[in-house]
Amino acid sequence: MATDVVELTRQLVRIPSVSGTPGESEVLAHLVSLLGDRYEVRTSSGADGALRAVAAVPRTRTGQLLVFTGHVDVVPTGDAATWTHSPFGADVVDGRVWGRGTTDMKGGVAAIVAALDAAPDDAAVAALFTVEEETGSRGAAEAATLLDGREAGLLVVAEPTDGRVVRGHRGVTWLRIATAGVAAHGSAPHLGRNAITGLADVLDRAARSGSGWDTLNVGTIGGGTAVNVVPDRAWAEIDLRTTTPGADPAAWWRAQPDLATVEPVLDLPAVLLDATDPVVHALGIEPDDRIVGYFTDAAVLVGALGCDRVVLLGPGETDLAHRRDESVAIHALHDAVAQYTDLITRWGTR
Repeated sequence: MATDVVELTRQLVRIPSVSGTPGESEVLAHLVSLLGDRYEVRTSSGADGALRAVAAVPRTRTGQLLVFTGHVDVVPTGDAATWTHSPFGADVVDGRVWGRGTTDMKGGVAAIVAALDAAPDDAAVAALFTVEEETGSRGAAEAATLLDGREAGLLVVAEPTDGRVVRGHRGVTWLRIATAGVAAHGSAPHLGRNAITGLADVLDRAARSGSGWDTLNVGTIGGGTAVNVVPDRAWAEIDLRTTTPGADPAAWWRAQPDLATVEPVLDLPAVLLDATDPVVHALGIEPDDRIVGYFTDAAVLVGALGCDRVVLLGPGETDLAHRRDESVAIHALHDAVAQYTDLITRWGTR
């Protein structure tokens, strides 16, 4: 019986798989149970035995593979009481499946499984499923090792793109910056140097500079020891996104004399599809001239797999990712299966 993409999406959403929790392994185990009959399933586990990556590859030796990929982890829900529908209830209401991960990106994962289930036995198609994408694509390189011995010719990432191929995604740089001050009594601030206000000055300059990045977000911030002490330390973690190949968004921060430290946390490149690539042209792929702001596992997989031909195409709505009351349209799930199935057919006849 063919995979029911809606029912599978609901099954996956009902498994709470926030990054770094046991639910990630539980989702992967469920995927193994669905793919093992028709594909060679390869897995990678941690020291505790929990699954960390799954690959499904053809049992027959074929040429270059069309590789689909999706991550199974989700971001936290926040206060579940504020959701209209239970975040892990996978309710079906108004033609949509509701819950955390429906858009980002268990709907896409379910569509991959359904398309592989419908593929011919001799199709040169494979799938990679990863963990900890939401915390910096920490599981992607490990997953890539599961394709050892097989060559990837095209990577399809099922992240939310509103059902249209997009041109690519931005690169991301996460930095932890810190200022150093001089402690003093709160009643005599002139005797010290306030690290918090120093940090605020740097962040204000950065907001007005826009030097070397497309977007800037101050995600976390902290400092000081007590309300009656001039703070001698302050820090912030910042998220910078850019579409410029080879850009160094951290350069501006390293040049600021009032920053004591600038520590890299994550640095992943932008991924852009070359629409003039003859293989892309032969497959009839015509991307929108749109670059999404989020990053994907492709930023790691491109190098790890030696494949820079990447298509971003998924059923979810880009603007719903990570939001309260996340959902995906049922018709979008079916459309994604049809798109993936068609791509598998075209890959085999190119």
